[in-house]
Amino acid sequence: MLKKKGIDDMPIEILLKILSYLDVNFLLYTDTVQNVCTRWRQASLHLQLWKHLVYQPEETVSDVKIISVLKKVPMLRTLIFDKVKIGQDVLDSLIEYCTDIRKLDLSKNEISSVFLSNLLYKCPKIEYLVIQNRCLANVNNARIIGQFSCLKTLIVKDESTSIIHLGPIAEGCPALQHLDIQHLSFYTSDLEKLLLAKYAQLQTLSLSYVSEERCIDLSECRALHKLSVDCTYLITTEPELQFLTPASHLTSLSLIDLRCIDVNSVKRLFEKKNMASLTELTIDEYYSYEDELANVVAFNCPLLKKLHLTSCSNLTDNSLKNLGNLSKLESVDFFDSRVTDRGIEYLTNCKHLKYLGLGCCRELRESGMKLMTNFTELEELVLYGCDISGLRFDLIPEKLKHLNSLQVSSESEYQDAEEQLSFAMPHLVIEHPSSLLAHLYQIFRKYQ
Repeated sequence: MLKKKGIDDMPIEILLKILSYLDVNFLLYTDTVQNVCTRWRQASLHLQLWKHLVYQPEETVSDVKIISVLKKVPMLRTLIFDKVKIGQDVLDSLIEYCTDIRKLDLSKNEISSVFLSNLLYKCPKIEYLVIQNRCLANVNNARIIGQFSCLKTLIVKDESTSIIHLGPIAEGCPALQHLDIQHLSFYTSDLEKLLLAKYAQLQTLSLSYVSEERCIDLSECRALHKLSVDCTYLITTEPELQFLTPASHLTSLSLIDLRCIDVNSVKRLFEKKNMASLTELTIDEYYSYEDELANVVAFNCPLLKKLHLTSCSNLTDNSLKNLGNLSKLESVDFFDSRVTDRGIEYLTNCKHLKYLGLGCCRELRESGMKLMTNFTELEELVLYGCDISGLRFDLIPEKLKHLNSLQVSSESEYQDAEEQLSFAMPHLVIEHPSSLLAHLYQIFRKYQ
């Protein structure tokens, strides 16, 4: 007679897969896992499990508890301190117990040269590092970070007005592929050194453009495919400023706050199919925007899947006329623009939209809302801040079967219609962001 198999006979690979869905604290501190049996306790501390788990303590977690976690799981590879400011004891414990760490976020913490030196010696396999800009403002710290031979991703957070040193990063960090120094001040000569040194390996770059004296030349950075440029702090009297050279190899481009940049300078980036490889384009907070820019983009960037023209207050229906020519377009956002019902008619030529953002498009009326159910492949629809009196809630279950997120302003007259829609589509999440939350959501979409 065959012995009946139970949960104890489950292959370790399957048990580890199940445990991987549990919260870190649940794994380490509750009787349900640690004290079930010896096998489960061993599995909860298994190397293969902790290779992929993330420990991200909340703000309320004490240093003592964090240290106890670090002691229990020396095989931990991902440690995120983006919500809690930790003490030196935690930093020392990190170095002592978690020598196999690969991903480390210290964005809430000031760190010393001594700690960085110890981190380099004890945890040399770090591939992903997030630090405050105060750290890179110290040239000795920058030199130490330049010695991390496995570092692929470096993100520097804006916590002060200090100028950061990129020279040692250019000379070191031989594996660097992703660099985020947006909203930070740096020496332009350092950036040029870095682009020259990493031209064959740098894949993503986020930075602020602050000098009208030099153009960001990316022509030799053949591996670069994703670029984000923020011009918030740029002050210039040069209307035809060339702030960026076209890069035909880019697939994703974000241009943020171009208030000082003439629209003709921006159009030149895309003319003659200079950016023909782009699949994602975001232009945010551009108050000198002209509709012709969208037409230039539509003609010269045929591979676009994502086009977000947000907080471009001069954007009108004419920007949407030629978007139907972009056969691969899946995501559009015209937050806070002057799009009307006629613009939505133009947009219906885009047959494969999955995301449609029309937040705070206050000139939309009933006929435009009725057209929303024509976008049959939509997964996310954003209409907060709009007049939704023409929106056919009753047709959404039939026409928009893939819709899983709907954002509208909270209005009592549509409460019954929303309840019926929720009943018909249980998977659909209906949200009512406040004006503040809506703005924060837009910021999130910008940097996503």
